[in-house]
Amino acid sequence: MKSLKIAVTIIFSLLAVLLAAVFFFLKTVDINNFKSQIIAQLEAAVGRDVSIQNMAFSLSFQKGIILNVEGLTMANDPGEVEKNFLEVERIGVEVDFMALLRERKISVKSVQVHSPKIVIIRSEANVLNVQTLGNASAAKAVAAANNVPVPSPSPVPLSDISTKTINLDTLPALLVKSMALDNGTLVYIDRAIKPEMSIVVSKIDVEVANFSLKDKFHFSVAGAILGKQQNVHIEGQAQLDLINSQARLERTKIAVDLSQLLRDELMQIGPMLDSLELVGQWSGLLEADLNQMVAGAQGIMALSLEGQLKEGRASVNVLAKPLENIHAVFSATEADFTIKDYSLNIGTGKIFGEAKLSDYLEAANSSLTINLEDIKIEEVHDAETLPVKAQGNIFGQFKIQARGLDPKVFLQTLTADGAAEVREGKIVDINVLSSVLDKLSVVPPLAGIKDKIQAGLPEKYRGVLEQRDTNFQKIQCAVNVKNETASLTRVNIQSDGFGMAANGTCDFKQILHLESAFAIAQDLSAAMGTAIPELQLLFDQAGQIYIPMTTYDGPAAKMKVFPDPVYLVKRVIANRGQEELQKLINKALGTEESSEEPSSGEEKPSEQKIISDILQSIFQ
Repeated sequence: MKSLKIAVTIIFSLLAVLLAAVFFFLKTVDINNFKSQIIAQLEAAVGRDVSIQNMAFSLSFQKGIILNVEGLTMANDPGEVEKNFLEVERIGVEVDFMALLRERKISVKSVQVHSPKIVIIRSEANVLNVQTLGNASAAKAVAAANNVPVPSPSPVPLSDISTKTINLDTLPALLVKSMALDNGTLVYIDRAIKPEMSIVVSKIDVEVANFSLKDKFHFSVAGAILGKQQNVHIEGQAQLDLINSQARLERTKIAVDLSQLLRDELMQIGPMLDSLELVGQWSGLLEADLNQMVAGAQGIMALSLEGQLKEGRASVNVLAKPLENIHAVFSATEADFTIKDYSLNIGTGKIFGEAKLSDYLEAANSSLTINLEDIKIEEVHDAETLPVKAQGNIFGQFKIQARGLDPKVFLQTLTADGAAEVREGKIVDINVLSSVLDKLSVVPPLAGIKDKIQAGLPEKYRGVLEQRDTNFQKIQCAVNVKNETASLTRVNIQSDGFGMAANGTCDFKQILHLESAFAIAQDLSAAMGTAIPELQLLFDQAGQIYIPMTTYDGPAAKMKVFPDPVYLVKRVIANRGQEELQKLINKALGTEESSEEPSSGEEKPSEQKIISDILQSIFQ
């Protein structure tokens, strides 16, 4: 018995000495001596260059194991302009040493991550740099796209790792009571579209409670997206699936305060947004429920999200009134993004419709319907900036389709069909009919012709001549877009006493092709023909003064049209013949054919000049 006591005493003494030696070793060891081995293991696992500036390790029975890592960086895919995929200023880990000894359980008191930065890039080969971590084939695809060789050490292919050997039951129990990340930055760069798109989320704070390798845990995230203040808040549940190398989110709520978005930050998404000329005053709340998302090395494998945008408002330089009451209901899956319903107001008018982006990670087929309802012209354009003050209510329907997220491909594949009309249209402070008659009165020898025409006018036109404005009964057109060209067809403008019709095309470089014609109502044409017999030569078969315009081809901003002289000559010849035309003009001028020569210094205007002066006065 005495020998047994001695043996036990010796064993416990040896164990105490061994534990003391281990404890002393751990207390005095400089973990930086193992830094090169640790870095080599990390590089072999992720297939990227890894660097660590400094590591510190300490142990005490009171505080447990404390590990600090400073200056951790992980390189990006070869050939990328952004050198690093990951940068972390400092990582601090505290482990309960006694729980590890007694229960073989890794109980982490806390993990603190300070100022991390992650740069996620979608390459021209349509591969995310996250997917190439430890994936040799994906890394080679990116390297080939960037015309650079794959660096050494080469990533370990996922196919070479037998996930079946992972037995969660053999892993030590791991529980992280508290995990926190502060002042983080996430950068997303998409080079698969041209020009490339960039989104920055800064001031990221993350809190995780009771993190586990097996069980669900709660997390919350706050950050500043496209702004300087935190405007994004996410809270939900997450779970890791080590066997399938996946992560799952569920019961997650997302809220984004759009009032904190900054214009300069928003413009970095893409140059196309510059064309919107946003003033920088907008607001709104984006809310979404992420019911489920499963993501892994192959990207997003499952997604179920529903949300809405409400109380939206934005000011745009080109609009007289802001966009208000912006509302949208949307949903997303791993393949499609659908806006089930959207609406917004411009002044008292409304725009509404629906949209869908199908297969957004690959083909990106988009469709959009736009409905215009009672959009007032004066609320769209500031009347002070227009050469002519116009009023009216716009109604219309349009269906638009396109493919791809690359702006160039999007425009090449863009197609659209629709029609629009202006109801209660009006040109303010200009009476077009009265103005035309006034201009006719200054054409020699038609002085005073307005009074003659007015005396023979139908009763309905006399009141029209006294109005200050020009009212339009109808303004309609159909629109078709295909092959980077917009076609305007069935353009029909009807007002009191006159009308216009047109067809044309305008490509995306604003090169315009326009065919148009002007016509005066039959009863008004008859009154004008009585007062000015020469105008009867311009009558068409319906008894209207009909004047086609010259076809215009050129820049839309420099558009000018004139009466078509070829048509006019043919019309005159068809109606009377050249000889009869000469007689009518001589009669109108009071110069019956005679043998008398004109007195010295007198010169009678020719018929060409009379008609020319009349047309110029109308269309000047």
